[in-house]
Order: sequence, then structure tokens, then C-alpha cells
Amino acid sequence: MGCFVVDGRVYQTQSKTDWALKNYLDAVELGETDPLIIRQTLRLLFEKQRYADADRLLRQLQRQQLPFSPDMTASARSSRCIRESSSVRWRLHGKPLLERRTIKTTYG
Repeated sequence: MGCFVVDGRVYQTQSKTDWALKNYLDAVELGETDPLIIRQTLRLLFEKQRYADADRLLRQLQRQQLPFSPDMTASARSSRCIRESSSVRWRLHGKPLLERRTIKTTYG
């Protein structure tokens, strides 16, 4: 568990966020309960737009009855809202909300 956290931090300082996230997720899955590591894992999941994984992680933590900080509670609400709105958009339009965004520029 501890070496996953150390590896995650090393990868993060090297801007290898995919590897950092993988190590943090492994650490949490093996029982890591440090709120800083959990918060960092959630931040990276949100950054990567992996809202379903963030929601799954938060539900796992709730089942383990770990205390939630105010920002973790806010993350739980946000991940559920984003996940639900993406799910509704998928059913209505056949594509997730985030894939449908396009930026149009007009030059005058």
C-alpha cells in the first residue's frame, strides 16, 4: 500500500498523471485511508473525466464508513450529478454530454 502511494507521488511530480492515478487507485483498493491520498485520487479522476470511477470510489469509501471531509462530500455530489446528466444525455442523444461539445469561433 505504501509503495503505491510513493510511486504515485513520484509519477505525479513527473507529470505522469495516468500512472500516478493507477498507483493511487491501487493503494486505495488495498486499504489506504489517508484523506490526502483519497482527495488526490478523486481530483485526478475528475481531471480525467472519469466520473463513474470517482462515484464508485466514493461509494466504496461510504461502505467502509470512512469520515468524509466537506470537499469529499462536495465531490460525491458533483460526481453523481455529472454521471446522471451524462447518462440522461446519452439516452436522449446517443452521445455523452462531454463528447458533444464543440467550440465555434467567428472571425469578423
